Amino acid sequence: MSEQPQTVETRLGQSEPGSLPALLAEHLVSPEFSRAVLSVPLQTGSSQWQKITIRKVELARGTELQIARFDGKQVYTKTVAVDDPLVTEVASLGFRNLTVQLVSALIEYRVSKKGKVLTTRTNGPTTVSTAHDRTKSRLIPENAPFLESLGLASGGSVKPTGQKKYRQVNEFVKAVMGSDGIDEILRESPVRIIDFGCGNAYLTFAIYHYLHEVLDLPCEVRGIDRDGPLMQRANERAQQLGWAGLTFERGTIDDAPVTTMPHIVIALHACDTATDDVLARTVGWGSQLVLVAPCCQHDIQRQMQLSAAPTDYASMVRKGLLKERLGDVLTDSLRCDVLGLLGYHSEVIEFISLEHTAKNLMIRARQTNNSPSTSQVQQYRSLCDQWNVTPYLERALKAQLRPILEAARPGAAYDISATS
Repeated sequence: MSEQPQTVETRLGQSEPGSLPALLAEHLVSPEFSRAVLSVPLQTGSSQWQKITIRKVELARGTELQIARFDGKQVYTKTVAVDDPLVTEVASLGFRNLTVQLVSALIEYRVSKKGKVLTTRTNGPTTVSTAHDRTKSRLIPENAPFLESLGLASGGSVKPTGQKKYRQVNEFVKAVMGSDGIDEILRESPVRIIDFGCGNAYLTFAIYHYLHEVLDLPCEVRGIDRDGPLMQRANERAQQLGWAGLTFERGTIDDAPVTTMPHIVIALHACDTATDDVLARTVGWGSQLVLVAPCCQHDIQRQMQLSAAPTDYASMVRKGLLKERLGDVLTDSLRCDVLGLLGYHSEVIEFISLEHTAKNLMIRARQTNNSPSTSQVQQYRSLCDQWNVTPYLERALKAQLRPILEAARPGAAYDISATS
């Protein structure tokens, strides 16, 4: 039976003995060493690495150390000899937290704001695999507890029936972490995220796991969906995992009560103009990042049916399916243009391959607060005029767009009807 944790306080001075680098260096050469995790840099910007994991691996050529360094976007892994200069370099970096797993104990070190090293030691056998893992590295490991809670995994492995969703979850987290400006957002405390139309909440749980468990960041993630019983079950699962920062509630995009601006807004496969409603709320809040995967773009397609296509495009709309696809592209292009006029830089990416879902395009936009150029406004109005359409997003944000569009057309009246 393991002993109760014991806490010892020491002073971190200018000399090496007693500092985290010295303590780590001492553990790395111990025959009992299994694994160490360094997290939370002592000073912002002092290192490009946000988290470093070192573990002992047994290879045919002998015992070595596998070092995984995380820079906020991706993990860089390298296996080296114990006496490699990289080991010394990594051990000397300044971090606030150090967790060391030995064969017979778990030791946690934390540097307080006053420079004291607080040590907590829990005695008892621990188990860490020393096999050299050559499998594909994923941001969400298969043994993440929430995957089992959601029924995607069993016994630490993803079920065959859950593989497709598991890959989608990882690609989604990768899309969030690969966003421009994500490093700045992650410095917020706490990082606030809203997931509209979260449904079964696979992605909501995944992003919370990554921020809370992997990056060790304070965060508040809220899932919102119309299905009340589904949200109740999601809350129960979050509570069972002990995740106080992950909450769910019944609501719609329009009426969800949000009193504090979220830094990141998410909505995957919100149907038709629901995607526009999400983008409109994002702009209204002034959120720094939004990721939406549009679905069923019917609004522009209906407007395209009411008037003839531009002459140069007549041959492209003769076939119904091609006209529908063109309507999808036009809808998302105009959404990006509207966001650009309101100070957001947007891009369209494929966040998952077509074999997993036909709706694999994502609009990812970050706030820049850049003012639009006259040519941007003119290009947007020209595209709308050519197709004789008024995007729903333009109507939803007419108050913000009015001065921008009127400025580009001096003396012209600007009028958007409530509906098309």
